[in-house]
Amino acid sequence: MTTDIFILIFVIVTVAAVLEYLLMLRDRRKYPPPGKLIDIGGLRLHLLHMGDAKNVPSVILEGGSLGFSAKWDMVQREVAGFTSVYAYDRAGYGWSDDPQTTEHRERNDQVIVQELHDLIVKAEIPTPCILVGHDIGGQYVYQFARRYPDLVAGIVLVDSFHPVMWPGRLKIVQDMLTSRLLSFIGLVRLETWLRYMELPMSPAAKGACVALHSHAMLYSGSREIKLLDPNIEIKNILGDKPVVVVTQALGDIPEWRGVQSDFLKFSSNSKLLPASYSDHLVILHEPETVVEGIRLVVDAVRSHKPLENSMW
Repeated sequence: MTTDIFILIFVIVTVAAVLEYLLMLRDRRKYPPPGKLIDIGGLRLHLLHMGDAKNVPSVILEGGSLGFSAKWDMVQREVAGFTSVYAYDRAGYGWSDDPQTTEHRERNDQVIVQELHDLIVKAEIPTPCILVGHDIGGQYVYQFARRYPDLVAGIVLVDSFHPVMWPGRLKIVQDMLTSRLLSFIGLVRLETWLRYMELPMSPAAKGACVALHSHAMLYSGSREIKLLDPNIEIKNILGDKPVVVVTQALGDIPEWRGVQSDFLKFSSNSKLLPASYSDHLVILHEPETVVEGIRLVVDAVRSHKPLENSMW
């Protein structure tokens, strides 16, 4: 009896793994890159542009852990109505090259920031621009602004990674690696489809979110979190350039809004914009608040006026 159960489980897992492999092959044909693949020197990064390129300041969307360009769909389509907006995929995400197949193997903060800089230069994105970062993307936005302040007109941080989260990072990495194993038999695909099926995204973006949430991306995400720099110095790095901090309504830890408020110190011209009902995935579950935050910064840059109700 025990042998029969083992054989049955083995057959089910094998069939599931073969089916997942066939679906992955189909997905590569069904969901080609919607944007351009920009070569930054042996590594191609996917860049999707929307809106009139003449509208400045340009906005660049930096995804979170396991975030890539398609997940910004609802935000990007709205922002394109009032300015030029770019969403890109970091190496190992979405349609960008897997860094493990190139010489760009290192995935620490400084490497990722340098790759974003090289992308901006190669794609000739007008600067100074506005950077928008969700989750760990917020840390890359901060590091970019600190390293290249002249290229940044303002920033929007969306429920960003905070140093208080550092002790819990290994649990997140462990969960990702477990999910990576499950992805080989299609369980991650199924779970992702269930989470995305009701979202008002474009069909192509929704399909891509399900199709590209793969074992390779889970591996890339786990490496990034493991190598995050915990030594974020929370102080004024942008002078009086506009900074908007969007925070979720349902905090993962006590006093979450207060934790996110720390980021207001990045500028003397900053504003907290709490979501009304969303969890951490504000870009998916309450995109209108993210769009509002971006619009506030765009308007402040264009008018050369401080943010309304600035916190400082």
